Amino acid sequence: MATTLTQLANRIPDARIEGGDGAVSGICFDSRNVRPGDLFVAMPGIPVGGRTPADGHAFVQDVVAKGAAAVAVEASRAAEFSGLSVPRLVLPDTRMVLGAISSAFFDDPSHKLFTAGVTGTNGKTTTARMLAH
Repeated sequence: MATTLTQLANRIPDARIEGGDGAVSGICFDSRNVRPGDLFVAMPGIPVGGRTPADGHAFVQDVVAKGAAAVAVEASRAAEFSGLSVPRLVLPDTRMVLGAISSAFFDDPSHKLFTAGVTGTNGKTTTARMLAH
């Protein structure tokens, strides 16, 4: 499965592409797991327990060397990556749009699911089990 940066950018408000369009064959946000052809989504870390978290933007050069086809960076940091040899998907907030990018890449799998809500005081478990069967 492959898609283009343009197809992904069209789904995200205020997204833009720099350095040309390109096809990506996967999406990854952990630099240790990037494979050739992937779109690497660089996300700033969230402080946990007083530790200074790693910022995904610090690993952009590494993932390009590993064969990433493109990188997604935050708009506030885009200028730092203007000289990259791969296209950049510039996003307002990489963490907030990772789900939308993934959904677009995988052809909106949630749209193919049947969803039912069971509410009320009595019979929810029985009804849910009957629906499951």
